[in-house]
Amino acid sequence: MNAYDTLYQKNDNFWGTEISNAAKEVALYLNKRGNVNQSILEVGCGEGRDSIFFAHQGFAVTAIDSSKEGIKVLQKKMLTHNIQINAFISNVEDYIFDQEFDVIFSIGTLHYVDVSARENLFRRFKTHTKIGGINVISVFCKKPFVEEMRSKKEIDNLFESGELMYYYRDWEILHVEEKIKECNSNGIPHRHVKDSLIAKRTL
Repeated sequence: MNAYDTLYQKNDNFWGTEISNAAKEVALYLNKRGNVNQSILEVGCGEGRDSIFFAHQGFAVTAIDSSKEGIKVLQKKMLTHNIQINAFISNVEDYIFDQEFDVIFSIGTLHYVDVSARENLFRRFKTHTKIGGINVISVFCKKPFVEEMRSKKEIDNLFESGELMYYYRDWEILHVEEKIKECNSNGIPHRHVKDSLIAKRTL
């Protein structure tokens, strides 16, 4: 069983219901472009709060998560909201791309991907993003002054500061930010250092 399955079984809105600021930025960007049939892949969708928002905006949404229960919750919400999302269970490493997307969107997931697999993962993201499309990525990274509530293995797997910029060094960087995030997801107040990036494919 996925580590998050139990959490999603207990709470259909474990991550809350408020749409992320990153998702709002994506909607603004795509609406300004004004193209028809714009597509979004959300990697690590959880219970789907942002994917549901994207679907309501009229975008074609594919949403993947390794949690069976997370996808189950999202599928129930799709019926409630009367929307269509291509939602299915998959680890990001195992996901088979069969199309290019206008946006690849992943918030708080990719630091679970093993360091050795990252170079290839981001290469696949970039290859399957349409020219003029964007990748919107947020990950947790290491800082010696922020104590992480994780195992040593999980801490070692966190991103290095600035690592996201390296993977997108050949793209146009639209936004980059590093900040300390206050969190209470497990009922215990703690902090993370979050790196966020929006990058655009130009060629």
